[in-house]
Amino acid sequence: STSPLPVGVTAGGQGGAKKLKRSTKAVAAGEAPSKRASGKSAAKAKPASEEPPPAERIDMVVDAKTAASITQRIKKRAASADKGGPSGSGTVLYLGHIPHGFYEEQMRGFFSQFGDVTRLRLARNKKTGASKHYAFVEFAHAEVASIVAQAMNGYLMFTKILVCQVVPDEQLHPNMFKGSGKPFTPVNRLKRERVAHNKKRTADEATALEKKLLAGERKKRRKLEAAGIDYEFGGYEAAVAQREKKRKRAASA
Repeated sequence: STSPLPVGVTAGGQGGAKKLKRSTKAVAAGEAPSKRASGKSAAKAKPASEEPPPAERIDMVVDAKTAASITQRIKKRAASADKGGPSGSGTVLYLGHIPHGFYEEQMRGFFSQFGDVTRLRLARNKKTGASKHYAFVEFAHAEVASIVAQAMNGYLMFTKILVCQVVPDEQLHPNMFKGSGKPFTPVNRLKRERVAHNKKRTADEATALEKKLLAGERKKRRKLEAAGIDYEFGGYEAAVAQREKKRKRAASA
């Protein structure tokens, strides 16, 4: 039981690389259509480091010939499963060589043409949030996953030739889809360091930090003296002395 497939405008040829339909907005913007690639002759494009704004993202569907082929194979596999034939066991796909601009939202809409997508996770850089250009897609039915892997492996999407394979059950990791149910949020390292630097320290921590700063300053003074540089500066020692004076004055008052 799969959802009907939308039909694209451009029909692809036989083989691994086929053309995709682009949205009218992309065509109006003057983008050149992707050319058919064979083997290693596909052009390599550098992915941008940042995601495009939502207005520039592209909605994609497979071409009419590929859609008809996948629909026919899914029906045959379903009929074979009803008769007790082989149905396959894997429902998770590995998707590699993902082009820039093809993210979680676009992937879910794209692969939902073939069947129910239960989970999806795009690998992203934890520091910047940028795509790592590979993902894992889980379908509700193993038959659909197997046929999609056969049809989409070698499919030309923009300037990238997709790698699409069924992940064997023994290679599935428990954390493969960790965090897939919520939007990815990069770690704000600057905020984390700022909070750690400005946190309120205990008396022991403040004393240890003070000793460390004074030791570093004394080492710097010795280096200047060894280099024959006569330079006097207050530094941490002067600040500590001034604080001690204030503390004694307050205690005697």
